[in-house]
Order: sequence, then C-alpha cells, then structure tokens
Amino acid sequence: MAAGTWATALALLAFTVVGQIPLVASEGMWSAEALAANDPVHRPVALLCGLVLLASAVG
Repeated sequence: MAAGTWATALALLAFTVVGQIPLVASEGMWSAEALAANDPVHRPVALLCGLVLLASAVG
C-alpha cells in the first residue's frame, strides 16, 4: 500500500512535465502553455520524480 501510494505521488508530480509535451497536450485537450504557466512543480523536480519512478519500475 505504501509503495503504491509513493509511486502514485511520483507519477502525479511527473505528469506536470509530461503534460507539457505538445503531443500529449493535444491528446488531452488542454493547453501546454497554460499548464506551464500554472505549474505548481518546478521542472527539475518533476523530471527527477519521473526518473525515480522509471528507475523503480525497471528495478
């Protein structure tokens, strides 16, 4: 339960960067620019969360 919650939190933090990719934004029907302007998570933090999530999934 704790590992699932931890992974979910990392995924939500990483989504702020993934959602700004133009292809993903067009599929999600939101504006990448609007998401970037209202992003509560700094880009390096979100990228680090994504990398940690990826490393834990591979491991």
